[in-house]
Amino acid sequence: MVIAIIIGIACKGIKNKRQYVLWVLLIEYLFVLVCSTVICRGEITFEFDRLELTPFWTYIAVINHTPGVRVWDIILNVVLFVPLGFLVKLLFRELKLWKMVLIAIGLSVFIETNQYFFEKGIAQFDDVMHNTIGSAIGWGLALLSVQGFNKFKSLSK
Repeated sequence: MVIAIIIGIACKGIKNKRQYVLWVLLIEYLFVLVCSTVICRGEITFEFDRLELTPFWTYIAVINHTPGVRVWDIILNVVLFVPLGFLVKLLFRELKLWKMVLIAIGLSVFIETNQYFFEKGIAQFDDVMHNTIGSAIGWGLALLSVQGFNKFKSLSK
C-alpha cells in the first residue's frame, strides 16, 4: 500500500506512458533493493567484524577460502545494482556517468550504513565498489540500448 502511494505521488504529473512505467519500475526496484538488503533481512551472526573498510578485502577472503565469503557474493553485489543504472539512465537520458556513480555510491553507502547499525550484514567498502560497478554497467547497457533503438528506428523509416 505504501509503495502504491509513493508511486502515485512520484508519478502524479507524468503524462508520458514510458516515463510513468520507468518511474514505477524504479520505485519498485528501490523498494525491493532496500527490503532485501536491510528491512526484510534477518539478523546475522558474524564470524568477523561487522565493518570492513579495507579495499579488496572480499577478494583476499575468497583467495584465502575464508568461510562465509564466496565469489558469488561479489557477482551478486554487482548484478544487484545493474537495474539502478539502467533505469536511471533511461529516465534521465542526459545523465553523465559520473553522476550515476555518485548516485550509486550514495545509495550503497545508505544500505551499508543501515546494515551496520541494524546488524543486518557486514558493511564493506567492497560492497560499495561492487554496487557502483553494477550501476555503471546498467548505465552503459541503457546507453547502448537507446543508441541501438535509435539506429533501428532510423533504418525503418
